[in-house]
Amino acid sequence: MIKYFLTILFTSLTCLLSAQEISVRAIYYSSNLKPMKSGTGYSLSCYQYFKQKQRLGLAVSQIFCSSEYDDNNFGPMLTGPGSTEKYFSIVTPHNQRVSILASYEFRMVDATRINLFIGPGICMNYFKREEDVYFFRYSTYDSTATEGSFRSINTLKNRFGMFLHLDFTIREFLFKRMSASISLMPELSAYTKLFMKGGRSQPFTSWMSAGFGISYKLAGK
Repeated sequence: MIKYFLTILFTSLTCLLSAQEISVRAIYYSSNLKPMKSGTGYSLSCYQYFKQKQRLGLAVSQIFCSSEYDDNNFGPMLTGPGSTEKYFSIVTPHNQRVSILASYEFRMVDATRINLFIGPGICMNYFKREEDVYFFRYSTYDSTATEGSFRSINTLKNRFGMFLHLDFTIREFLFKRMSASISLMPELSAYTKLFMKGGRSQPFTSWMSAGFGISYKLAGK
């Protein structure tokens, strides 16, 4: 947890020192990755504008998942002549993902108080999986059943991803320097290493995030 905190702190300070605008967003996401199939989180972003039509973004986000799922990938398994062993588990996750993101976006709509930015980006992801697992095992060989539970903790580092960021902004929301925004971000990210022997997880995962945020234009910028 200390490493995650330091990552967020360092990126946040970098944003604040160089930004013309900062943004805080609440995030809801879904993915095709069972351990993190849906959940919520937050992000802190900073933007530097160029030629009034383009902007460079740097952000850090943290998302959480506590949605229960089942994992039956271990069974059925052969345990004796003509017999099988079936394995079933229910997993309660306490998982999270920390991401550092960079994007280059173009202003596609430039009305008086309404902007639409669209642009590509890249990210580096860090996963922490902490899960409580309840399992049930039944063998047809000797008609025995066993059950139990355990906690699994695992981390995955430096998982590269690519995304497209769409950001619809309403300027001068409540007062002059404040803006409100709604964003969408489809993403494709690496998860397990390619051609990893014995790996049960997919090498790539797809994500869709929706964000609702408030932005503030810094004084003197």
